[in-house]
Amino acid sequence: MKTILIFLALAVPVLAHLDETMDQCSARYGQADPVGKDPAIRWFSKNGIEVCCSFYPGANGIPVVGQIQYQKPKGDHLFHPEFSEVEIETLLAANSPGSWKRLRDLPFKKEWNHEQPDISATYDGMDHVLIVASIPYLNWVASKDKAQAKEKLGGF
Repeated sequence: MKTILIFLALAVPVLAHLDETMDQCSARYGQADPVGKDPAIRWFSKNGIEVCCSFYPGANGIPVVGQIQYQKPKGDHLFHPEFSEVEIETLLAANSPGSWKRLRDLPFKKEWNHEQPDISATYDGMDHVLIVASIPYLNWVASKDKAQAKEKLGGF
């Protein structure tokens, strides 16, 4: 019975979607929680799930969601409570409908690729965090990190 209730709670639309704008995320969840100083990262909370949206410049220059992190609130726990397999499958399906293929199932890490070749997901079994990301976003972050490292170490 408990599993059914958890599944039904997750079936309620709580999910951001890749490529949504800040306005679309705000319409879905309401106001973002004021956490952190980075304007490209916004935290939302709805239906018992914390949702962290990371934005990057979309094709037309407007910031869009490139990565979404899902986690349960810590509450009185030292760590985030873990997601069940059903919860993970529900979050993946609701975020990006279509076929997900599990790539790896390591003791503390699970990975999936989506039928759309530019979407992947990872579940960290230590931190109990599910991350869904677009490959263009991950490439943008890597490029930005590389440029910052070159600038930082330019005098050597």
